[in-house]
Amino acid sequence: MGYSDPALRLRKPIPSALPRLEDRVSFLYLDCCKIAQSATGVTGYYDDQSPGPAEIDIPAGSIAALILGPGTSVTAPAVATLARAGCAIVYTGEEGMVAYGQATPLTASGEWAQAQARVWANPQTRLAAALWLYRKRFPHSELPPDLTLATLRGLEGRHVRLAYQEHATRHHLRNFRRVTVGATDNVNIALNMANSLLYGCAAAVCSALALNPALGIIHHGDASAFLFDIADLYKLQTAVPAAFAAAQTEDPKTHVRRAMRRHFRDQQMLSAMMTTITELFGPHRQAATSDQLLDDAGYVPGGHNYGQPCS
Repeated sequence: MGYSDPALRLRKPIPSALPRLEDRVSFLYLDCCKIAQSATGVTGYYDDQSPGPAEIDIPAGSIAALILGPGTSVTAPAVATLARAGCAIVYTGEEGMVAYGQATPLTASGEWAQAQARVWANPQTRLAAALWLYRKRFPHSELPPDLTLATLRGLEGRHVRLAYQEHATRHHLRNFRRVTVGATDNVNIALNMANSLLYGCAAAVCSALALNPALGIIHHGDASAFLFDIADLYKLQTAVPAAFAAAQTEDPKTHVRRAMRRHFRDQQMLSAMMTTITELFGPHRQAATSDQLLDDAGYVPGGHNYGQPCS
């Protein structure tokens, strides 16, 4: 029996028909292949010189983010299918430096995006949210009640520096220095890759809730500022140890991807990020009915013509 025309067209599913974000595999990484729409889904095609299978089926509705490394190309129909399935697309370069694609939100509501905007636009609520994020990042530190962001930035810097020193000593590395652009040593290359995977998961969570990655709480000015805020909560527990361990292997990039996937699975990273964001913005969320129009005194239903009849 052949597929029906609607199946071949892969019509856009409703959000409730898609798997929940926390039920998905965190990411799938592909490089040196062509990704195209097939008769029933999305497929990655490799040339005859590549080891392994010539084709790989991509479970668009079962992964949170598709990470595309160097040497990949993707067709417009394949991107459309991935977007309809709520899968974020992340493009990463040789050193793990990334650009983000956008997926269709897994929610039909704009409530979370509105809550994020309320927090970001009010200096007092944004400051309170920043303090909340710092406290969540360092729950075991004794923090004074009269904290300032300057104090917390200094605390963060000391924690990160000590973490680098601890792992460098454990792996017998001398004079380690963090390099984000133009890295040539295995540790920084692996760390850039690990961070890009962490940003990819954060992008998938933000996309699922229709949040704006540019409206950061602690970070400011970058189009991915809020992704940095969320990823920073988990870097020291995932990306840093994975990168230092991977640097000692023959293939650091492959090793760090596998290590990060284990971290994401064992720590239920997608669910943890989702919980963090809903706790952060939950107090500012207001129930809203879809398709409303702004009115002088509030909102009125959309889908109506409010013009007066012609006399």
